[in-house]
Amino acid sequence: MNLLIALSALVLIMGSCNATMHTVGTGGKGNCKSVGQYDAKKKQWYLFWGLLPLNKVDSKDLAGDSQNYTIRTTTSIGDGLIAIPGSYLLGLKTQTIRVSKGNK
Repeated sequence: MNLLIALSALVLIMGSCNATMHTVGTGGKGNCKSVGQYDAKKKQWYLFWGLLPLNKVDSKDLAGDSQNYTIRTTTSIGDGLIAIPGSYLLGLKTQTIRVSKGNK
């Protein structure tokens, strides 16, 4: 029974993982799927299951004056673990925005 509960919890947490990638211009440098290839990273926080943003993350600000960059927005297991304590009362949700800069 404990195994079933643990597997159910794992499936629920892993089900929240996703990634979206956008390329601006010719894109960023290197392998854009590797976390170490990003030049800037910021976490976006929401309340009420994504309805109310607590901070504003602008990918253009993260890219600076670069004309070519790749934006990767992810919700990972770490974001899920952050959300667990606050999700029942406040619907806390997070996602991470990473920017990889290319040539200007």
